Amino acid sequence: MPDQIEGLAMDPVSGKLFGLNGQGQVYLIDPNAGVMVPLAFPIGVSGNWRGLTWDNTQNRLLATLVGGGTGGQLWEVNRPTASAP
Repeated sequence: MPDQIEGLAMDPVSGKLFGLNGQGQVYLIDPNAGVMVPLAFPIGVSGNWRGLTWDNTQNRLLATLVGGGTGGQLWEVNRPTASAP
């Protein structure tokens, strides 16, 4: 289980809720059951991950990497097509 969630995003079409921890692991969250399942395809880039958002225009999940002297970077998150937990 993650030590803390740094960002949340929801796909408004599917209703899926996603959470991001500071190490870049993304979780699919079922708030009714209180269950978090890590996605099989984490971001895979080390750094300080701090934000998560849903891009309605492109139908994609985006995460924010901060620090490291490069400023903020926006990354697209690979997400499985599996149903919510």
